[in-house]
Amino acid sequence: MKSARQNDGIVGAWGGHRHQRRELGRTWRDAVGRAKEMERSTGLAHKVKAARSEFGRPAPRHAPQDVSENRLIQTRLELKFWTNGVPQIDAVRPKQCLGCGAASHAPGRKLVVVGHGVRRRQMRGPVRVGAEPEEVEYQIRRYRCRQCGAVMTAGPRERLRCRLFSLPAITWAIALYGMGRVSSRQVRGQISPWRKVGAAADRTWQTLRRWLGAARDGRLFPFAIKASGRPRQVADRLSRVLMAKAPPSFASAPAAEQSVAGALYSAMGITPCAVV
Repeated sequence: MKSARQNDGIVGAWGGHRHQRRELGRTWRDAVGRAKEMERSTGLAHKVKAARSEFGRPAPRHAPQDVSENRLIQTRLELKFWTNGVPQIDAVRPKQCLGCGAASHAPGRKLVVVGHGVRRRQMRGPVRVGAEPEEVEYQIRRYRCRQCGAVMTAGPRERLRCRLFSLPAITWAIALYGMGRVSSRQVRGQISPWRKVGAAADRTWQTLRRWLGAARDGRLFPFAIKASGRPRQVADRLSRVLMAKAPPSFASAPAAEQSVAGALYSAMGITPCAVV
C-alpha cells in the first residue's frame, strides 16, 4: 500500500504534464495565428498557395482571369425554342471550349465542358422585320470547362452579347436609319417596345447613336465588320455590307430583310454560297 506522500507525488507529476500540454497548445495556436497574420499583412498568401500546389496539394479551382472575353455560343435555334423551354443540355453543348480549345467530349474520357446551370435573360425589340416590338424573357444555358475554368453561355441566334435588344432589331434599326433615311425618333417607334419616354429623349434616340458608335469601333456584332464616317453614313455602309452577307435565297427580299438575314447568318458562322 502506497503512502500518502507517494500518491501526492504521482498526482503532482500528472498535474505537471497536463500543465505542460496546455502550455504547448497555447504556444502552437499563437504561432499559427502569428503566421497567418504575417501572410495577410505581407501578401504572402498567393505564395503559400503556390507552394502547397507544388507539394501535391491541389490549388483551389477558379475561373481564369480573361473571362471577360466573348464566351457566347451562337446557336441556330430561334428565340421561340428558348421561351417555351430550355433545350436539353446535350442539344446545345459546344463541341470545344472557347477558352482553351479542349474537346468537349473526347472518346474514352470524361466530359470536359459540363453544364453550369441556367440564367434568365431579357430581349427587346422585334425578332424579324415588320414584327411588333416586344419584351420577352427567356433562359440560357451555361457551360463550364473543367480544364481551364472558362464559363460559356448558349442562347438563341437572335441574341447579342451585352445587348438587351435583339440582333434583328438592331440590324433593322440601322437599316432604317441608314438606307431608309428615317429619323431616329421614328426608328425608336418601330424598334423600342417602350412608348413612354422623357421630354429630353423625345426628339432623338441615344441608344441608336451608341449602336453606331460601337459598330464604328467593331464592337457591335460578333463578327469582324467596321465602318467610318458620320452616323448616317456608318449606318448605310453597315447595312450594305450585311446585305452582301445574306444567302442567295434572299436576293429578291427587301433591303432590310437582306440586312437582317446577313447579320443572323454571319453570327452563326454561315457564309453565303455562290449561285449555281
